[in-house]
Amino acid sequence: MRKKSTRVVTAIHELPTEIIEHHRNVTLEVDIMYINEIPFVVTTSKSIHFHTAELIKNEKSATIATSIKQVLQLYRKRGFNVQCLHRDGQFEHIKKHFTNKAITINITDRNEHVPAIKRTIRTMKERIRALVNQLPFKSYPHRLIVEMV
Repeated sequence: MRKKSTRVVTAIHELPTEIIEHHRNVTLEVDIMYINEIPFVVTTSKSIHFHTAELIKNEKSATIATSIKQVLQLYRKRGFNVQCLHRDGQFEHIKKHFTNKAITINITDRNEHVPAIKRTIRTMKERIRALVNQLPFKSYPHRLIVEMV
């Protein structure tokens, strides 16, 4: 008969104060990434290079704004202050959802992009392709693609 194993305790460790003091004010870059026509809101921070990807149901302004607000809340919980959001021109209609926030929103010109977030998306897609090539399947269900991201 097998013995009962000890319980695994998970603990959330506090961030070192040096990191919070040095990188307290964060600038986020935001864009939408598509994998097999599934949209994700992707963010990256300039100073600490923390990336997030969140599945969105549709590309309505309220849905995207809610997703970005959840990311902002994640940063706030850990002691960071998001001061600026850099976005592409496709996010112009979302600006109205952030009028009462103390965040500067910088939207690029029509034919310009935010380079760091484009590089982040390219890196994410390369890592997902590497993962897909290791799996023995010919097609992938929607949920598996979401979990790979």
